[in-house]
This record gives sequence, C-alpha cells and structure tokens, in this order.
Amino acid sequence: MPAPDLDIEKLGAAMASGLRRRSPLMVWFIEHHDEFAALLDKHGAHWKGLAEHFAAAGLVSRTGQPLTPRTVENYWLRARRLVAKRRAEGRPVTAAPASTPEPAPKFKPLTTRNAVPLVTQQPRPIPTIRNGEATNPDRRI
Repeated sequence: MPAPDLDIEKLGAAMASGLRRRSPLMVWFIEHHDEFAALLDKHGAHWKGLAEHFAAAGLVSRTGQPLTPRTVENYWLRARRLVAKRRAEGRPVTAAPASTPEPAPKFKPLTTRNAVPLVTQQPRPIPTIRNGEATNPDRRI
C-alpha cells in the first residue's frame, strides 16, 4: 500500500484549528514567560486585576469566554510547566499560533429525508428497594 501524499501546511493548519488550540493569553504567556515571571517576583500575583487587564486588552479564553482570575492563573501555571519542560529537553520555547482560520469543508454533510431517530424505545425504570424488598417498577401497586 503506497504512503499517502500529505501536504504539511494543510496538516499544520488542521492541527492548529482543532479544539486544542491555545488561547491568545496562553500564547502571550509562553512568548513573554521570563518578563512576566520577573514581574510576578517583583509585585506578586493579583489574578483578579490581571484578568481585568487582559480582558480590557481584548484577550479571551480558548473557548472565547471572558477571562476569570482562575483561568488566568491556570494559563500561567500551564505556560510555566510547558516552558520548563521544553527548556529541560533543550527545545526552543516558541508558542504555536493562537488560532488559524478553519479550512472550508470539502464535502457537504450527508442528510436524509427519512431520518430515523437513534433511540426508539423509552428507557426502563430502575427498580427500587422498599422495606428490604426490591420493587418491580412494571407492576402496578
């Protein structure tokens, strides 16, 4: 079987546009790791104020939601771990792009006129225990 002919740019775009792409803030934390770490050492972390500052700059979470103090702190902790791991491996510390436009689909989704629902039966009720005896939910009391 011959090896498939894959275009590396298309593959990279598909990987970057997937669900695991990084938020713009995470990319910024990776690119400015040393400077931000120095600021935290000097001034300490006030995550609520930082979240407000980053939100005012137009940054959002990976899913497009407004930043919360906990999200900002978690992004920073993840960026620290990633930078430390890459440095320990001797790899350069660069961030992947925050997002790439999704390519247009090659095919239209398949639709059928006579669609059948996947669930055709109602789920059966679960038996319960009363006075130490299991009750039959199908039996009328």
